[in-house]
Amino acid sequence: MKAFRALLRVSLTALLKSISPGRAGAALAIGLMAGLSVLLSLLFGGVLVMAFAPLGMLGLVPGILCLLGAAMAFLLTAFGAGGVLFGGRDNDLLLALPISDSMLLAARLLAVYLENLLTFGLTILPGMLLYCAAAGSPAMLLPTLLVVPAANLIPTLLAALVGWAITWLASHSRHNALLANLGYGLVVLGCFALSIGINLFTRSSMLSEQGVADGLAGVLSGPLWLFGQMGAACTGSLPALLWTLALSVLPAALFLLLLGRSYRRLLTRMGARAARKQYRMTAQRSAGAMAALLRKEAARFFHTPIYLFNTGFGLILLLAATVAACWQKDFLLAWLGQEAGITLTGGQQFAAVAGCICFLLSTVSTSSVSLSLEGRSFWLLKSLPVSAAQILRAKVWFNLLAALPLTGCCVLALWVGFGFTPVQGISLLVCTAALTWFLSLFGMAANLLFPRLDAANDTVICKQSLSATVGVLGGMAVVGAGIGLCFALAPLLPAEGCLLAGAAVLALFALLLNRWLATAGVRRLAALG
Repeated sequence: MKAFRALLRVSLTALLKSISPGRAGAALAIGLMAGLSVLLSLLFGGVLVMAFAPLGMLGLVPGILCLLGAAMAFLLTAFGAGGVLFGGRDNDLLLALPISDSMLLAARLLAVYLENLLTFGLTILPGMLLYCAAAGSPAMLLPTLLVVPAANLIPTLLAALVGWAITWLASHSRHNALLANLGYGLVVLGCFALSIGINLFTRSSMLSEQGVADGLAGVLSGPLWLFGQMGAACTGSLPALLWTLALSVLPAALFLLLLGRSYRRLLTRMGARAARKQYRMTAQRSAGAMAALLRKEAARFFHTPIYLFNTGFGLILLLAATVAACWQKDFLLAWLGQEAGITLTGGQQFAAVAGCICFLLSTVSTSSVSLSLEGRSFWLLKSLPVSAAQILRAKVWFNLLAALPLTGCCVLALWVGFGFTPVQGISLLVCTAALTWFLSLFGMAANLLFPRLDAANDTVICKQSLSATVGVLGGMAVVGAGIGLCFALAPLLPAEGCLLAGAAVLALFALLLNRWLATAGVRRLAALG
C-alpha cells in the first residue's frame, strides 16, 4: 500500500507539473477549469430547471446533468489518457522497480480519475443544487455525492480505452502516425456527430410538450439508459444506485485485470525504436537553413497526432464549414430562420461568417507548443549553425504557412458563395491575415515565457501546459473582445470597417511582439536549456 501511495503521488505530481512547473500557474489553470465547469453547470442546470419545472418533468434533469458531466470529462481526457497511461520518460525506471504492472497501471489510472473527478463533480453538483431547490428537497443532494465518484469511472474508463486502442494500433504498425491521426480523427468526428445528433433531437422534440416527454424519456431509458439510471440514483433510487455502482466499478476492475497482464509488454513495445525503413543510396538535395527548419517543423506537426489535432483542428473545421456553407447556403439560412429564429441579412451574414472564421483561427496556435516539443533534443536545436532569431522565426513562419493558405482559399470560396462585396472580401482577407500573424507571434511569446522542456510526453505539452492554455484562450479572448466591440460599434461602423480597424490594431500589436521576440525573446531562448 505504501508503494501504491508513492506511485499515485508521483503520477499526481506529474499531472500538476504538466500544467505548470510552478504552484501558482497550476493553481490558476485548475481554477479556470473549475470555474468553467461550475459556470456551465449553473447555466445548463438553470435552463433545464426553468424548461422542465412547468412541465412536471424535473426528474429528467439529473440524468441530463450526468450526461453533460460525462461528456465534459471524456472530451478533456480522451486525447490525454493515452499519454498519461502509456507515455512518460520514467517508464524504464518504474518498470525496473519491484512493483507489479497492475499496481503501476492502477496508480496512473487513479491519477486520471482524480483529475476527471474535479470536472465531472463540478459539472453536476451546482446544477443539482438548482434541481434540489426547485424540487423543494435539499436532502436529494446526498445521493448525488455517492453517485458522482462511481459514475466518474465511466468517462475515465472510456478515455483510457480510446488511448489504449490508439496506442496499441500505433505500436503495431509501420504507419503509426497515420493510424494515430485516423484514430484521433474518428474520436473527434464521433463526438461532433453525437453533439449534432443531440442538438437536432432536442430542437425537434421541443416542438411540443408531448415530444419532450416522449423523446427525452425514451432516450434516457433506451440508448442512454445508464445515464438515466445515474439520474434516478441521484434522486434516491436504490436499484438505480446499485446498477450505477455495478456498471461503473466492474468494467474498471476488468480493465485493470486484462490490461495489467500485458502492460509491461505494451510499454516496452512502445519504447522500442525498430529500424523499419529501407535505406537507399540516392542523390541528396541541399536547401537553406530556414527551409530545413520549416521542414523539421512540418515533419513533427504531421507525425505527432496530439500536436496536429490540438493546434490545427480549427483549420480542419474551417475547411469543412466552408464546404458545407457554400454547398448548402440556402438550407443553412432557412434552418437558422425556422429552428433558431435567426434571420440574417446581407451585412449580418458577412459579420457572422467573419466571426466564425476568426473564432476557428483563434484555436490554431502551433507556435505556443512547438518550442516545448523540442524536449530533450532542445540542446541539439541550439547546437545547429543557425541563430536564435532564425529558430524563433521558423516556428512563427510555420504557423503562418499552416494557416494562411487554407484560410485564404476558404475566404475566397465564401466570398464567391455568399456574394460578398469587394470591400467585404478584401477586409476579411486582411483581418484574417493580421489575426494569424498576431496569434503566431503571441503563441511564440507564450511558449518562451512558459516553456515545458521537461514534460513527460507530447500529450502533456499540447493539452495541459500553461503555454498551450495561454495561446489558445488568449486568442479566443482577443477574438471575443473584437466581436464584442463590433457589436457595440455596429450602429456607427459597418462590419467591414470594424474588420479593417481590428486588423490595424492587431498589426500594431504584432509589430510590438515581433520586436520583443527579436530582442528579449532571443535572449530568453539563449538562456533556456
